[in-house]
Amino acid sequence: MQRPGGLKKRILDRAAHFFFELGYSRVTTAEIAAELGISKKTLYKLFPSKMLLLRSVIRRELRGVASQMETILGDKDSDFYIKIERIFGLASHQIVKMSRVFRKDVYRSAPEIWVEIDDFRRRFFLKRLGTLISEGVKEGIVRADVDERLIILLHQLVMENIINPEQLQRLSVNPLEMFEAMIRMLYGGILAEKARDKFFRCENSRRADAGSVGSTVGAETDVGS
Repeated sequence: MQRPGGLKKRILDRAAHFFFELGYSRVTTAEIAAELGISKKTLYKLFPSKMLLLRSVIRRELRGVASQMETILGDKDSDFYIKIERIFGLASHQIVKMSRVFRKDVYRSAPEIWVEIDDFRRRFFLKRLGTLISEGVKEGIVRADVDERLIILLHQLVMENIINPEQLQRLSVNPLEMFEAMIRMLYGGILAEKARDKFFRCENSRRADAGSVGSTVGAETDVGS
């Protein structure tokens, strides 16, 4: 007999796969239960509603991002360049993982969940990124003549435009490509001259490594438009 903890993880894994790929509204709890070979009654014992299941999926995802961020920033063997590239890699992975149709669907159908995602981005992600930017200023990598608060505000604007489904639909662009372009423009301006070449070498290497991932989601531009 399967333990409740193991079944709960299986349900979350399968629900995350369906939600992120197809959207929240298009997936039913009956489909998730059937995929797992369990009854709806069994599923509802652990997740009494579809909304609660979505919330559990998102909170688990955000905890995972938070844990990875802390690991990246706490790595004493990595310098500023490696840390910032790993953070951008993490952000790119999330953009790829949560399809445009999912973001658009949650934004419209589950606004309370969207607020939770947005709050995490503001309260945790940008705050931790700000700590790294401060380190970069002290090390002479990030320009000291640019207000750190402005740098974080610019990051916030980048993230808002990347994840906002209505903005992406108006622009009709691939969100991953948009993220990469905006980051390159931003860091081309805020880095000290001596640091730019190394940053862009690291950035080009990261993008080359992630190329195969990006190619699998290139068609996302047209999804949900």
